[in-house]
Amino acid sequence: MNEGRKTAAAIGVALVTTLLAWVTVPRSSTPGAFEDRGTAFFPGFNDPTMAQSLEVIDFDEETATAHPFKVQVQNGLWSIPSHYNYPADAEQQLSQISAAIIALKKDVVAADNVSEQERTRTLDPLDETLPAIRGRGTRVIIKGSNDRLLADIIIGKALEGRPAFRYVRLSDQRRIYVAVVPIF
Repeated sequence: MNEGRKTAAAIGVALVTTLLAWVTVPRSSTPGAFEDRGTAFFPGFNDPTMAQSLEVIDFDEETATAHPFKVQVQNGLWSIPSHYNYPADAEQQLSQISAAIIALKKDVVAADNVSEQERTRTLDPLDETLPAIRGRGTRVIIKGSNDRLLADIIIGKALEGRPAFRYVRLSDQRRIYVAVVPIF
């Protein structure tokens, strides 16, 4: 009977040790900054023909003014609303820009700090509350039918020595990514 207790105790200790080892084994986890790497900026926008309007807003630092340019479909034709709905041959260009925005993928997280937006030139060119004149990027807004927002992104400066890579951020978020942007 004494030998049975010893065997049972040894088995119990072995089970507890195995369970403890399994619970405390280091697990590999992906840090939050890398979780979305390689994902699309706008997963719901996957067809360039969904776009019904495109607005590009640049900022002139010398005059401290934003310069929006917009084309949109009105009565089945592309037109420029700011120029009395002047007809625009923009379907191919809009399709190319839309395809480029659809293809944008989140790469490396460059910063999660708002203070980095000026350095990366990802400050919103439409934000009139900002004291900084320098550091504003180019904002691209694409809308679909019924003014449904498909894409809204701020494209900043190119990385040194890597002109195809730019700093980018979603206009409503502070996180700044690096992404391949072929349209600028």
